[in-house]
Amino acid sequence: MKVMKFGGATIKDPKMMKDVGNIIQKEKGKKVVVVSALSGQTNEIREFIAQSRIKRHEVDEFIKKIWKRHTFMVKKTISDKTVLKDILETLNKHILRLERLLYGVVYTEELTPRTKDLILSFGERASAYIMEGMLLSKNVKAKAYEADLAGVVTDGIFLNATADLIKTKENLKKNILPGIQKGTIPVITGFFGCDSKGRTTTFGKNGSDYSAAVIANALNADILELWKDVDGFMSANPSIIENAHTIQRLSYDEAAELAYFGIGLLHPRTVQPAREKDIPIVIKNILKPNKDGTTIEKTGFKTEKVIKSVVYSKDLIEIKVSGAGAGYRPGVLKEVTSTLGDSNINIYSVSTSHTQLSLLIHKNDLSICNEALNGVQGGVIEHIDHLSDIALVCVVGEGSRENRGLAGKIFSAVSKAGVNVEMISAGASSVASHFIIKRIDLKKTISAIHQTFCEK
Repeated sequence: MKVMKFGGATIKDPKMMKDVGNIIQKEKGKKVVVVSALSGQTNEIREFIAQSRIKRHEVDEFIKKIWKRHTFMVKKTISDKTVLKDILETLNKHILRLERLLYGVVYTEELTPRTKDLILSFGERASAYIMEGMLLSKNVKAKAYEADLAGVVTDGIFLNATADLIKTKENLKKNILPGIQKGTIPVITGFFGCDSKGRTTTFGKNGSDYSAAVIANALNADILELWKDVDGFMSANPSIIENAHTIQRLSYDEAAELAYFGIGLLHPRTVQPAREKDIPIVIKNILKPNKDGTTIEKTGFKTEKVIKSVVYSKDLIEIKVSGAGAGYRPGVLKEVTSTLGDSNINIYSVSTSHTQLSLLIHKNDLSICNEALNGVQGGVIEHIDHLSDIALVCVVGEGSRENRGLAGKIFSAVSKAGVNVEMISAGASSVASHFIIKRIDLKKTISAIHQTFCEK
């Protein structure tokens, strides 16, 4: 059995939606389809509800825009008139529900995480039914399933949920598998599930990748294909390195590191459900369907120069917590990290010295971080500051830890490029090293490492 996930970039217009339909139709054997929202739709909804104050007429205009976009897609991809009528009716019900939720936000002037997750799930619900209709009009047996109703169970953490693999497996074997065995292709919404109380919870950005891996795990799939508009993982960002190349094979660990610190090609948690069942993950390009892409699997392999890829993040901020003995005094690090954890702030890395703790957090968490840490100032902690003009560089390759002198070669290449390393984090991963530089030095750093290790 194959699970095929199609991201928003693969279904951004009627032509690409039809191309997806052709790929599904040509695939032999049992298959499951997982879909994202139409390209950019979830981001549009997220930006709309992020406004400080929404007016009713703005909701009316926004709903009209959504209705126009989705009905255009329906009418251009579904040729069967009976199917077209049914899908339009279903779509209308979902858009009406979305409209009422948005009116609720207007009238209450409140947007809870629970309501936000429910609103954000609209895009996937709509695209699943459009995909179902398109396949039916091609005489392909298909049925759309909304993940929360089908039984993708989560831990109930709004906006960043984690799937309960055991309960999800029980539910999908009961609700989805019988249809597959009868030859029906289930089209399941990605990005969200529901908690034990039936409340919709989303998996975060690129969450449909994770959804697909969870579904592949639950159904004991033989392979998971993630269809996007890129060839796969690259040796570097091609916007910086013109001769960057596609990486054909990665281990689960390498892919996880690249996803966590890289450019968002893959949801960082996608690997875990697949790893549990040794399910290979293949990233495919909808624009080049015959190209191999990147295969992610259990068995790693080492290249001659060890390093396969160098990625970066400009979305992090370094928090500096200073004070005499801050890095030495027992309990100080625990207090700081626990305080940030209680505020739902993810810490990407920690480095300590006798007088300072340095932590990396996402730039979007800065204001919450400052507010939270105000309560721990005093005593040992004398001052809290931050640096925003930084970039984190992540160098990935199987065998990094065992390769003697590799770190020296990396930092020698960086030094020869005239770049000063601000902070180093090594040892936490067996396949990666991370370090901080000034953002202005990013291109020089990436170029130096890629030229030294990744160029063929």
